[in-house]
Amino acid sequence: MGKCVTSDVSIGIKIKLSKLLSQINETNFNLMKQILTDGSIEGEDNDLDNQYEHVIDLVNSESINLPNPFDSNDSKNYLKYKKYLKKEIKKKNIQLLDEYLLIPIKKLLSTDKWGYNTLGDNVVSTKLDFGVETEIEKYSNIKGYEIVLMLNQSSW
Repeated sequence: MGKCVTSDVSIGIKIKLSKLLSQINETNFNLMKQILTDGSIEGEDNDLDNQYEHVIDLVNSESINLPNPFDSNDSKNYLKYKKYLKKEIKKKNIQLLDEYLLIPIKKLLSTDKWGYNTLGDNVVSTKLDFGVETEIEKYSNIKGYEIVLMLNQSSW
């Protein structure tokens, strides 16, 4: 089977991780957890996104295994989650809080290349009718983000 290289172009939002975490509250807690899970740390060939994904996976799995730390009936869940997430980031001794998180809102293009030899080009296109207004509306209460065009390339 070889390996796969995937590239996606999306409209997304970009926000500094520390700014996003500071805005977690009772009202937007579920949306913020989804943003943190779906997001990736911006960068080229750096290990920060891998470390970020590890922390998010750990926090999300721990929230399932710990005795009621993030019980859906507890109105203070967002405080526990935020505190636990910051603790895990600091424990890793990485500067993630100063990094930008990219969250895809609407995928515009995607291409895959499979095989042992993935040399060569893949070229795809789409009409310039993005229509992202409704997708971005749910983020309207989050402050400090910008709308960006993002390219995500992954290989496995």
